[in-house]
Amino acid sequence: MANLSGQITEKWSNKPISGASIIIAGQAATTDSNGRYSLNLLDGNYSIQIVHANYEAWTGYVYVPVNLITQNYQLTPILRSL
Repeated sequence: MANLSGQITEKWSNKPISGASIIIAGQAATTDSNGRYSLNLLDGNYSIQIVHANYEAWTGYVYVPVNLITQNYQLTPILRSL
């Protein structure tokens, strides 16, 4: 078993993003007020999706080795016209 944890921040300001959802292998975690998340997974390769209503969704892959891995991600704000 491995622990995948990290922080989700805004791409341009580097501010933490609260309430982002991280979805991996049928599990989901939500970032706390500091943008931090944590998931326990078996070691292996996973597809990961990170979503938040005010940011562009991010999809990619992550390798989770045995033990502990820290993986940080940045999301791009959605630009909305008035």
